[in-house]
Amino acid sequence: MSDLPILFTAPLVRAILREIEQPGTGKTQTRRVIPMLADGFDAIFCDDGLWYIGDAETGRYEQKLPVRYRIGDRLYVREAWCSDMRNDSLKPREIVATEPIWFAADGGGINLTDWSLRSSKSRPGMFMPRWASRLTLAVTDVRVQRLQEISDGDAIAEGLEHDIDGDVDGHGRHVVIESWRAADFLPWTRDPIEAYADLWDQLNHARGYGWHTNPWIVAYTFRPVLGNIDQVQP
Repeated sequence: MSDLPILFTAPLVRAILREIEQPGTGKTQTRRVIPMLADGFDAIFCDDGLWYIGDAETGRYEQKLPVRYRIGDRLYVREAWCSDMRNDSLKPREIVATEPIWFAADGGGINLTDWSLRSSKSRPGMFMPRWASRLTLAVTDVRVQRLQEISDGDAIAEGLEHDIDGDVDGHGRHVVIESWRAADFLPWTRDPIEAYADLWDQLNHARGYGWHTNPWIVAYTFRPVLGNIDQVQP
């Protein structure tokens, strides 16, 4: 099995942290687009952790799919970060592991704009070195499917926030109302799949993979641990 990086935005990092602090309330799944045609094959095969499309009648594999992670892989989370301002002129690989770092997800802002009011230079997660990662994920399941095949339970496992409220119906009976949202800048909705679709479009619509296009995706389930990948065993 492999140790590999995975990138998350600040709201999704907060959802992972919530799962670690309060198991069952945060993020244990993530979905990533597979850029492949939606026709030209009629079967999907998984062979020893590798995924293929092919011919259902003959069982022939025709194309290997770009599924990056496998069950048993350990992933170190990359997220937006910064170091001390004395390191601003250095490239990420030049910053030594003894230097202090801060994370955008801890600032509570929606994006880097507010958080980067810090005097030091804000850095995208894609440039986070392995030693700076504070979250490690153990991949426990991998599925290839269409985006809209997501279930209510899967949508909730994507890290939705949950709220319970009460109301009185037309007959004077008290009813419980459950609401969901995927991030603090998105609206509450009573449908967890709708809540996740809002988040999906925030991240992927501009890339041409909006919810309505129902792209092929790979769904990863993971167990998160707080700690650097070289210091913990997830």
